[in-house]
Amino acid sequence: MDLSIKKLINDFSRDELMFEYHNKGLLRLTGKDSFKFLNGISSNEVKNLKGEQSISSLILTNKGRILFHIEIYSDSPDLMFVVYDLVQKEDIIGHLKKYRMSYKIEIDDLDESLTIFKGRNLSKELFFKKFKSSQILEEKLSVFLVPNNKINSIKITLTNQNYYSAWKILNGVPSSSKEITSKTIPIEANMWSSISFTKGCYIGQETIARIHYRGKIKRSLSCLNIDGKLGNEVDIFNSENKEIGIITNSVYFASENNTLALAYIDDDQNHENNSLTVSNKVCTVVKNNYKIANEKLIKV
Repeated sequence: MDLSIKKLINDFSRDELMFEYHNKGLLRLTGKDSFKFLNGISSNEVKNLKGEQSISSLILTNKGRILFHIEIYSDSPDLMFVVYDLVQKEDIIGHLKKYRMSYKIEIDDLDESLTIFKGRNLSKELFFKKFKSSQILEEKLSVFLVPNNKINSIKITLTNQNYYSAWKILNGVPSSSKEITSKTIPIEANMWSSISFTKGCYIGQETIARIHYRGKIKRSLSCLNIDGKLGNEVDIFNSENKEIGIITNSVYFASENNTLALAYIDDDQNHENNSLTVSNKVCTVVKNNYKIANEKLIKV
């Protein structure tokens, strides 16, 4: 990808920024129990409040691992939209129906009628619904639900989905199937903003609370700067040549001749300016904007 870090930052700062939120599906939950239901099975607070809501949340296993990372959007007391990873479509619909039980809700698949876009500005006649992005570091972005028959009228400024992936790597934001898998504990991925520590019970809560209050995790997600272009090697070593982690995703910037990467490494090695090696190349732990923003939330 012929891209510089400066250009990437500038592109995501433009007022006309607009791109399709690829590989995402959309569900609609309706009924008086919609909020109560989703609040009971996910990690964040989902309240039936007046006005617009944008919530990042997780559905976990009983061991605190991530099953689904979801985005919840609503502007009605008995209706919400749920954005999920499209590859998990059958699994998440099945999961929601399994736990629906006696709750009075309806679950509808909207993929055939609406497409999800992210950006800053879009004419009102082109979208069905608009919400502030639920994702941390995306406070200036909006999520647009666009009727499929109006897609061709939208001016897309980022046609390459890899640009969004590169922006996430630059800022330390975890992505599904890369940093977010069925083996991931959200605290390892710095996903504090998707968790409430004051709400009632949900599946996986005991594990998350125990890790939180003990303050100990074995590994955590880091941002690395690597000299040159990365080869096929993904194992990371410390100054004593001990293997301490693995790269999960990376992007090469040709103009700077360096690679930015995300990696899970031993937590005691995850501090800025720590010098490591991968594939016989020097790499340095650099600032993780996503981690910093999430940690500020739990200190408030």
